[in-house]
Amino acid sequence: MSSDLLKLFGIGTDIDKRSATFLTKAISDNDLPGFDYLEYKKALSALEEMDMDADIAVRSSFKTAEIAGLTKTKLLEAAQHYLEVIDHEKNQFQDAMKNQYKLKVLEKEERLSFLNGGIKDGQRRIQSIQEKIKELEVELNQVQQELETSKNNLQHTEHRFVEACGALESVIQSDIEKFNQLL
Repeated sequence: MSSDLLKLFGIGTDIDKRSATFLTKAISDNDLPGFDYLEYKKALSALEEMDMDADIAVRSSFKTAEIAGLTKTKLLEAAQHYLEVIDHEKNQFQDAMKNQYKLKVLEKEERLSFLNGGIKDGQRRIQSIQEKIKELEVELNQVQQELETSKNNLQHTEHRFVEACGALESVIQSDIEKFNQLL
């Protein structure tokens, strides 16, 4: 009956078929007993298919429906009932959309925010580590220069000491030889 209702309400390709089918099924599931708005709409649609003037079709259908016990009040109440069915479905849809939005959007936005925070924190840590590495590299270069200077100074000092030792040893050795020869 749902597809019949799509046709009955003139739902075309410009309306989402899935949504329209869902709504017409809800209307069908909540069909009031007896001759009401839906049955009147079917009779009206049949007359309109015969290219009857729209105003005449409305009046003619209603006259036929009156035979089945339909009154203007019952017709309007039934139409209002189906509007309430649609409104109820709309509210449920909105609730479902809120839940889906929370699950599929808000939670992901929170996750994105958390991940962005983690990335920024990681970048700050990396920057801090890089700055520390630069400081250590500067200190390393200073210590290496100091080491080279210290080595050079020690080697120079050792060299001068060895020279001094050699000079003194040479003088003393020469004296020992002189003493041995002359004394």
